[in-house]
Amino acid sequence: MANNVNLSSARILRACIMHTAENAPKFTQIGTLQAVRSPQLAGLANAMSAEGAGEEKRLSFEAGAGPDDVVPKVRLNYRKQYTTGTTSSTRAVNANGTRPGTVTELDVTYTGYKQYDLEFRTIDLMSLEEAAKQYYDGIIGGAVQLDAGDSAKMTEAALEFYLTVEKDLLQPLNTAALTALVAAVGTNKVTNSAVPKDIYLYFTDGKLRDDFWDYLNSLRTVHGVTGKWIVIGGLKMVSWLRKSKIMGMNDIGMDAQAMYNDLPAEFYYDPQIDTTYGQDKILIIEPGSACWQQIMEHETIVKKKKVANTSFGGARLKLAQFDSPTFDIKIDLRVREYDTTKYPYEIVTPSSGLYGIFTRPAGYAKAYDGWSTYTGIIGAKLVNTEPVTP
Repeated sequence: MANNVNLSSARILRACIMHTAENAPKFTQIGTLQAVRSPQLAGLANAMSAEGAGEEKRLSFEAGAGPDDVVPKVRLNYRKQYTTGTTSSTRAVNANGTRPGTVTELDVTYTGYKQYDLEFRTIDLMSLEEAAKQYYDGIIGGAVQLDAGDSAKMTEAALEFYLTVEKDLLQPLNTAALTALVAAVGTNKVTNSAVPKDIYLYFTDGKLRDDFWDYLNSLRTVHGVTGKWIVIGGLKMVSWLRKSKIMGMNDIGMDAQAMYNDLPAEFYYDPQIDTTYGQDKILIIEPGSACWQQIMEHETIVKKKKVANTSFGGARLKLAQFDSPTFDIKIDLRVREYDTTKYPYEIVTPSSGLYGIFTRPAGYAKAYDGWSTYTGIIGAKLVNTEPVTP
């Protein structure tokens, strides 16, 4: 460390320990948020983005509850399959026919929002000379990139953001996404019910059963799914997949080609599903039936980089999940300077931007032949062995 840099012993100790194997911060899996940002959803995510919707004139801004509230709204539209109900077995000339069906419009309103505050006093920032910056950069390992004008130099802020972002931002966002998916579970045409089907994983002698694959394949065939199911589950799912020599998206990382070639579906581990949806339950999602998207306020709404004592910018967070860099999220960042105390201090506020969650409405494809209550989001429950009946 360079001369005249006074890092407290606690800071140095923490940094040194974090450099050793297995002592880096351990982030809880945020599998649902990953799942609703699957590579298979790139087209839908673009349609929901401010850029994609703006180019097609589908993005609007409305007033919210407060006088300064701005609520972005993205309009999606689609056409349903339908029946005229006029099929005839004889040739005839008729003066009337069924007019074309109307376009169904669906608005995704971006009202979701999460933020928290970090405070940095002068003494916290005195160590931020170049040598200290390089040292802290080494701890973070490129996982956090800050951009807030001059405050981009606040490496200590990047480190504290890295250490606090899990509980204060990522987990609340993951909870919101998972809650929306659970609320959108519909029926399916295999069981004709929205009640989660029991899927038995093992025979009584411990051998693996094929019920899981059979059910996924049956769902795929009956619903005409051409992509891969996106499956979110807890520890029971992960354990069975590993015994089946199948790895999940969390293990493969960003190698999308390997994912498509090797996996029968995309599997995402989320420990929270056992409490939010139910113990050992899983969600089976048809690609395109759900998506999570952000509209960054500091890109779309706040156009200035600095107003009075507040700087507006952004950050990008890259987190390793199962030792693979599989999660990348943008963050709004604002820094407010205060001079109301003996020495100036700063409040750094990371925020999610405004986010919206799309879930496909029931009867999206068509409203006949059992499709009227199908949303593309299906529930199931994993059970070790089938109950023995006397």
